[in-house]
Amino acid sequence: MFTHESEVYHMIRILVVDDLKALLDAVKFVLESNQGFQVDTATSVEQALSYLEEHEYDIIISDYFMPDINGLEFLKHIRSMNNTIPFIIQTGQGDEITAIEALQNGADYFLEKGNEGTLQYLGFTQIINLLVSKRRNEEHLKKNVAKYENLFELNSDGIVYVDKDGQIQDVNSSFLEITGCSKDDIRNMSYLQLIPEEWTDFDKKAIKEQIFTDGRSEEFRRDYIRCDGFRLPISLRALVVKNHQDEPEGIWIIVRDVSREV
Repeated sequence: MFTHESEVYHMIRILVVDDLKALLDAVKFVLESNQGFQVDTATSVEQALSYLEEHEYDIIISDYFMPDINGLEFLKHIRSMNNTIPFIIQTGQGDEITAIEALQNGADYFLEKGNEGTLQYLGFTQIINLLVSKRRNEEHLKKNVAKYENLFELNSDGIVYVDKDGQIQDVNSSFLEITGCSKDDIRNMSYLQLIPEEWTDFDKKAIKEQIFTDGRSEEFRRDYIRCDGFRLPISLRALVVKNHQDEPEGIWIIVRDVSREV
C-alpha cells in the first residue's frame, strides 16, 4: 500500500501486529506519544491483511512468533504482492537465525525483544522515521521519473541526449520521426553523422566554445541528413548537463522540423 498525498502527508501511519493484546495496547500508547505517529493494531496476520485492504500504511511492525501464520510468512506474503512497504520484524532474544532469514526475505529491520518491554519503542522513533522517509523519497522519485518519461516521449519536438563525446544516448519518438531513423539506426551513432559535412567543423567548434562554455545555445538553423539520405531543414537548441563537479557530461538537444516554413 502506498501513502496517499493529503493534508496529513507527514503523519506516519503504523500497523503493529502481535497476538498479545495487552502488549499491543502498550505499544500503541508508547508510539503515539510521538504526535507524528498514528498506530493501528492487529492480533493476527489475518486481521492485519484485512486492515491493509482497507487502509494505507507507511510501515508494518510484526512479531515473529504468532499462531496460525507467523511474522516471517506474513512478510513473504507482503513481498509476494510487490508491496515495498517498510517491514520491521520482532524476534526473541538471541534468535539471530530468524532475524537473518527475515532480512533475506525483504525485512527492512529487525527488533530484538528485550527486558525493557515497551520502553524499547521509545528509542525506536528514529528508525521508523528513517525507513518511512526513505520509502517516501523513493516513491516521489518514481513519480517524477514517470512525469519526465511522459514529457520526453509525448513532446512534439525531437529530443536527443548526446554524451560529451558526441555519441547519441537517448532519443524520443519525435526525433526518430524527424530523422527518419529507427532505434537500431540511432544506437551507437555519433550526433555529427546527422550533420552535413560542410557544417561539421563549425558545429564541433560551437559545441566546444559556445555550448560547453555558456551552458546553452540560442536557437539556430541547420540541415540534418536523414537516415534515408534526404536533407531536412531543422532548428535546434542545446542545453548542457553537468555532473557533481560542475563539469559538462552531455547535451540535451531539442530539434524542430522547419521544412514547411522554408
